[in-house]
Amino acid sequence: MLFTMLRSGSRALLLALFLPGCTNMRGAWSGSCDFSDGSYGEEVFLDLQIDHDHGRRIDGTARVTVLSEGAQDVDLTGEHTLTEVLLDMSIPAQGQDLSLRFTGQRDLDQVSGSCELWVPGATSAVYGTGQLAR
Repeated sequence: MLFTMLRSGSRALLLALFLPGCTNMRGAWSGSCDFSDGSYGEEVFLDLQIDHDHGRRIDGTARVTVLSEGAQDVDLTGEHTLTEVLLDMSIPAQGQDLSLRFTGQRDLDQVSGSCELWVPGATSAVYGTGQLAR
């Protein structure tokens, strides 16, 4: 069976079978979303604790730090595959909720990608780059 998987090019399945801990997102992650090139102009720091990994769906908490607003603890939800991660958070700021979405490509214990920050009433999101690591 192993040789059949290797010949068929199912490296992702093979990795999932032999390295189950690498596919699981549970645990502590930290990083940031850098919006300094956009109109928002700040870096948002993230300390995540993913408590549950239900195969594809994940949830947990995040400490989100915006230098001008301070640190806040929020809930996070998301999805993941072996190589892709999507996280959503709602951040209270100045009487309104900002929506932060992190989308990235996973390479074992690192995720690199992009962030979208939605402000209520805005016609488009502010975009930035994001990094996470265990």
